[in-house]
Amino acid sequence: MKNLVTGLALLLMHLACYADVTVNDAWARATPSGAAMGAAYMELTNPTSQPVHIVRLETSVAKMSEVHESMEHNGMMRMKHIDPLVIASGETVILKPGGKHVMLMKLIKPLVDGEKFLLTLIDENAEAVPVEVIVGSIGQMEMPRAP
Repeated sequence: MKNLVTGLALLLMHLACYADVTVNDAWARATPSGAAMGAAYMELTNPTSQPVHIVRLETSVAKMSEVHESMEHNGMMRMKHIDPLVIASGETVILKPGGKHVMLMKLIKPLVDGEKFLLTLIDENAEAVPVEVIVGSIGQMEMPRAP
């Protein structure tokens, strides 16, 4: 029974399904002390027959949070704000380093390896998707795995 409860808890930690969006593998990189910005990554899936528009993000770890996309322009890397983030019907949007990501601006405190924080995605109908984000090490390039 204990294994079943532990398994369910782990599943819920990595999988949230609200507001017609399923979120998997939410993670962020640790930030150095004094850093003003961080980033979070995840997979967002829309299993419905209609597109979902993520119009706002909220978290207690940063004063501002937005979806950005990194892109190369004339040999220079730039970031573009994406508003809204549209998840087409039946599609998955992957937020990852070097691509689309959640930009955490004006961090209130450093993101620390091993800690977790809550990030809430809000859609065009004001439905909230609470997401638990696991913080990995500085420079990490993929979802931290349990030891």
